[in-house]
Amino acid sequence: MDNPVTISRNELFSFYLNLSRGFSKDSTLILGIQGPIGSGKTTLSKSLIKYFEKNDIAADSISIDDFYTSMSERRNNSRTTENPYYKIRRGMPGTHRVNELKKILLQIKEKKQ
Repeated sequence: MDNPVTISRNELFSFYLNLSRGFSKDSTLILGIQGPIGSGKTTLSKSLIKYFEKNDIAADSISIDDFYTSMSERRNNSRTTENPYYKIRRGMPGTHRVNELKKILLQIKEKKQ
């Protein structure tokens, strides 16, 4: 097993700040943060937003949680497929409104949101 790399919070923020400075003010940088449930993704996102704003960089966040299909949609889908994930409350493959997420990300990229 590989040894994990440990970096401080300030090192991480500095990395993202330097990354964002490589883009013009007219462009939009979309960062993705991935991790298991309860790993601190939302906490990190909120901290990054504060850090960017302190450095005069506009920032916002969205969460994949905002794009779950409804329970009734998953129940209906579970009747027509063998995919067991449609019966689970949330978070599994097939339980997100991916097309809507893509649309929103494109609007953000084009600065229409």
